[in-house]
Amino acid sequence: MNNLSVLVIDDDADHAADLVDYLSEIQYLTPIKIAKSPQEGIQALLQTQYDLLFLDMEMPKITGLELLKSLSLPPTIVVTSHPSFALTCFDIDTVVEFIEKPVTLIRLTRAVQRATLKTPPTLPKALFLKVGHKM
Repeated sequence: MNNLSVLVIDDDADHAADLVDYLSEIQYLTPIKIAKSPQEGIQALLQTQYDLLFLDMEMPKITGLELLKSLSLPPTIVVTSHPSFALTCFDIDTVVEFIEKPVTLIRLTRAVQRATLKTPPTLPKALFLKVGHKM
């Protein structure tokens, strides 16, 4: 597989650093750039074309959701501490995966594999949500 350029937009420096540490384990994800604010992320997106975007939802001034709705973005993996954004993100075409923090390498690797599939698998037209112990 060819190298894929990655942009991480997250205002939390510790979370961004942890995410980049995990992404560095996936050898074909290079280069990896971090934007520490939505504004810095917008600048990076305007200057460079990225193959994959990792986007936090809760950020000051401009939320990840506002970015998703206002810009044409590369395939996006949402990484957030707020699972309540999942339903909203499900309806946005550029969102290919949703990961709840804290991130694990296994979950991240699976998300990257799904995001980089050439032909998406055929999925049923349903959304299953876990509520307590029921689906």
